[in-house]
Amino acid sequence: MSLDLTTAGHQIGPIHQPYTWRDVALYAIGLGGGTADLKYLLDDPPPQVLPTYGVIPAFDPVFEILNQTGANLVTLLHSAQRTELVCPFPPEGEMATTAKILGIWDMKVGALVVIETETAVNGVLTARTSWQLLLRKQGGFGGPRPPALLRTKPPADCEPA
Repeated sequence: MSLDLTTAGHQIGPIHQPYTWRDVALYAIGLGGGTADLKYLLDDPPPQVLPTYGVIPAFDPVFEILNQTGANLVTLLHSAQRTELVCPFPPEGEMATTAKILGIWDMKVGALVVIETETAVNGVLTARTSWQLLLRKQGGFGGPRPPALLRTKPPADCEPA
């Protein structure tokens, strides 16, 4: 199946997902939370939610819209991601997430698909994510290269943190 370039600009959602304090506590445990992190783990008082929780509601919409492109997901490489916390997640609520394909670019060795999501909890915008996904061996279709702002290089004068 070939990549459907006409899906650039498509949007889906909102996709609704309820969550409870247990979901956010399990997420914190999965990231290594322990006795020093009880504010993220206990139900009384309700736990604080880690800022990176915004990637969780994005998974289903990202893969649903990526499937619309006809991409061969076996070739998928997750090449970059950005997460923005607009306001703290409450300990429980109803998440509603939309996803949009910003573009599909020809990298010759593959196709770069950029997807952005927005998640609202109980009607309040809470998080945004941006996903850069490289589909190996699906490039070379003669399309444009990605814009310069998507091509990142580490600073030459800094050591990794």
